[in-house]
Amino acid sequence: METRPEEFPEKTLSIVTWTLLSNSSGRISPCSLPHYVAKLPFGGQAVLWHQDGSYWPLELMEVVTLWLAVGDSTPENGCMRVIPGTQTMTIQEVHERTDVNNVLGSGKDPSLVDESKAADLLLKAGDVSFHHPNLIHGSKANTSLKWRRGLTISYIPTPTRIVADEQPYPSAFLLRGQAVPGVNEHTTRGRSTWKASTCPSGGVRD
Repeated sequence: METRPEEFPEKTLSIVTWTLLSNSSGRISPCSLPHYVAKLPFGGQAVLWHQDGSYWPLELMEVVTLWLAVGDSTPENGCMRVIPGTQTMTIQEVHERTDVNNVLGSGKDPSLVDESKAADLLLKAGDVSFHHPNLIHGSKANTSLKWRRGLTISYIPTPTRIVADEQPYPSAFLLRGQAVPGVNEHTTRGRSTWKASTCPSGGVRD
């Protein structure tokens, strides 16, 4: 029986995560813990068109998100799809969507999306992509026999504030440099917080 990514042992998650994070530089702290995403064969639902920034409680919205393919990501198993150039758009509201099965239960106004320009991000296991919080993106359902697995990590500069009641924020780690006084309290590396539900995105899955 295959192990789902969110069932990996905590020690394994720590090794993978800090290997990636330790290579970052500058005044950067990831605002979100590794967010493991998995689409079941023939069972993974679609993620409707959205902008990550619509869901994140951040001021300023300065974020870059790394998407690491744990396995191959293809159109058949529901790879990420993007609308190139939309990173220049302002953040738009999302609306509840119950007319189609989807992970988030919400999506962008379809009139804002020109699907004729959509591009599939085809990734081999170990490949990475990076995207902007304003970029309109989503993914189709997994209609294949194969899992689609990935890991996302979002990075913010230290002046960006996480607007949340819980401080220190469970998934805010300072990787390099000095924290900006009065902006965020950072979680220590020794604290065990490996829960996808703690990410600022509120559980956004691509």
